[in-house]
Amino acid sequence: MLDVSGLKDAKSFEQQLARKHNIRITSGLWARYLRGDVLPQGALNGAKTSLPKRLDRIYPRTYAVFNDPLWGLLSWEGMADLNALRKIYLNLDDEVSVHFVMKVDVGGERIYPNDASFWHLEKTMEERRRVMQSFPLRTRVVVGLLEARMAYAAQRIDVFVDCQSEACSALQELQRLASDRGSKVQVHLLVMEGMCLDSLYVHVVNEQADTLKNKEIRKKADSRISNWTWRCINHLKTLPPKSRLLLVKRLRTEIQCAAKFDFLQMIDAIKYQRG
Repeated sequence: MLDVSGLKDAKSFEQQLARKHNIRITSGLWARYLRGDVLPQGALNGAKTSLPKRLDRIYPRTYAVFNDPLWGLLSWEGMADLNALRKIYLNLDDEVSVHFVMKVDVGGERIYPNDASFWHLEKTMEERRRVMQSFPLRTRVVVGLLEARMAYAAQRIDVFVDCQSEACSALQELQRLASDRGSKVQVHLLVMEGMCLDSLYVHVVNEQADTLKNKEIRKKADSRISNWTWRCINHLKTLPPKSRLLLVKRLRTEIQCAAKFDFLQMIDAIKYQRG
């Protein structure tokens, strides 16, 4: 929402809503919405008077973003609800879902069957990457997280890491684009990537790797977490002290793979080495 409005921070957004649109939000509440600490009242049941609905009239199509399945997919759940995942696939554009959900011929028309038990279309990793990289970046994130869940359900660790990594790569590219246009969304995308990496941290990096193949996959997952950590540090170095402390607290509180890092000490160590 901040990105669409063109404003720099939550406080400015709250002030503009009150001044121009007579929508008054308790000071500091929008920042809590951004972090996902709380939801606007009536938001989940689609009430016309809810804040997301009112904002959609000011900033068209933002309500669809509020309801994007991405937000649910970011929070990792070990149990995969295949029916729920299939529904998300089918709610994507047909140009996307046709690559992953089986169609059948009924009366000369190709349709998605309602009662298929085995509906997921398997692909080689190379084919999956090629298909996913043809999608817009946001769609790549969603499909990567969906495919990672399907791989987890099938107990395919190599596919799981590859798909989760594809979602992270798309988020990293979105961060770069946000940074190029000076958008404050960059930090939220960085946090979102960390949430995606948590599943790799819990299920791959922290797992015992008995086979040579699993050790190589674990190394790949650990390397991606390390890359994200240093990008967090580079971003933290650009922030004023108070903002830096708040972001460090957020990272260490919300993201498991960040909890083991002392970001401030690492920044000081870099300064010392350069000095």
